[in-house]
Amino acid sequence: MRKLCVVHLFNRVQQYRPIREDEVAHLMDKICQSSLDSKPVNLSEALVCLSSTIICRVGFGKRYAEEGAERSRFHGLLNESQAMLSSFSFFDYFPFMGWVDRLTGFHNRLEKTFKELDRGVSTIGHGRFQPIAPLLVPRETLRKCSICGYEVPVKCLVYVNAWAIGRDPEAWKNPEKFCPERFIGSFIDYKGQHFELIPFGAGKRTCPGMRMGVATVELAFANILYKFDWEMTTGMNEEDLDFEALPGITTHKKNDLVLVAKKIVD
Repeated sequence: MRKLCVVHLFNRVQQYRPIREDEVAHLMDKICQSSLDSKPVNLSEALVCLSSTIICRVGFGKRYAEEGAERSRFHGLLNESQAMLSSFSFFDYFPFMGWVDRLTGFHNRLEKTFKELDRGVSTIGHGRFQPIAPLLVPRETLRKCSICGYEVPVKCLVYVNAWAIGRDPEAWKNPEKFCPERFIGSFIDYKGQHFELIPFGAGKRTCPGMRMGVATVELAFANILYKFDWEMTTGMNEEDLDFEALPGITTHKKNDLVLVAKKIVD
């Protein structure tokens, strides 16, 4: 399944370029209209909308209505599925205690969520699609090994904390400080060749959607930064900007980033 997705979907980055450009242009028009009306822009919401719309068009050939009930339901399902995939499950760590998940209601909630997802993708075509996200997160050891003095047995389920790796003070100076210029002239990149920074993983289990994701992010942010100046809303100070994140298989800000866009005159 992973090979099919990589070969026939994620590796066709240039083939889906018109979709990316069309959706980014659509986003720019919306931001431009907000700037003319002096309305704040919810960037968190806008970027989630952009990415989910591109995914839907690439994967299913469909674009949801801007404010429709389908979009709201789809986003709700995505949020719930992410919450489920990142939640603690007794069965994952102690298989013989899987019955506890039924007592807590976790198992029923999980079943309900993925039945809704199956029903939804069936909001699009016949047949069944399955999420590939679980292929990216857990690893299973092939043999007994020793890491930093810890003995890891064979067939042990391992989760790699890429977030902590990217904030290791032994690898990075002031790791908690937002300092993108630290990468200027640096040999370290994000593609899995340097283990100081592995947002997409590394090796055979590297995220298959890396090229697609990077192409989308680069195009979107190049336009956002090139076409607009950004200011904080009235009454908002720099100290009010928070970086607290919600739990999930991917990281989202707990509180949306809302700013005011000023169109740059060519």
